[in-house]
Amino acid sequence: VVEATTTTINDVMGVRRSALVLINNTFRVPDSVELIVLSSGSTLNNPTATGYLSKESPIYRSLSMEKVPVGQFDIEFGPAYQVANDEERAFFRSLGMSAYVPVMTDSRLIGLLASGPKLNDMPYYGEDFELLTVIGQQVGTALRSARLIDDLQHLNDSMRVLNKRLENAKMELEKLDTI
Repeated sequence: VVEATTTTINDVMGVRRSALVLINNTFRVPDSVELIVLSSGSTLNNPTATGYLSKESPIYRSLSMEKVPVGQFDIEFGPAYQVANDEERAFFRSLGMSAYVPVMTDSRLIGLLASGPKLNDMPYYGEDFELLTVIGQQVGTALRSARLIDDLQHLNDSMRVLNKRLENAKMELEKLDTI
């Protein structure tokens, strides 16, 4: 999903780089979510970067509750974002991206599409954010499907283990019956 997403954004949007940022609810930092940045070639075990975002942050509120894209320029200079934690703003700055679009599933923020500067250095306009939003909706569907497949595979593996244990228990009972 990461490779397809970043390649599509880079080609369609004409940008230098892009990434998928997964949102992980965590207890490591109270009242925050973990941000796991995945770009081309990175994996969950070896992400491009990780950070935390407070659920009280105006950045989180815009993306999660208002479900609106946020530009890096807004994070840096927008009056609404000046109250954001300096570490959060520095984290987004370190990614070198220009725009962040929420990826939602069942009205829940599960990730962000991060899109870097355009090849022609033009700013992002409304139609750019609309296109990224549509791509984000498709990514949300793909991630949900991938999660369901992973859950199903895990369930099947668990069933195989339980069936093997049941077979072993049956054989033990049969041995005891013959004694």
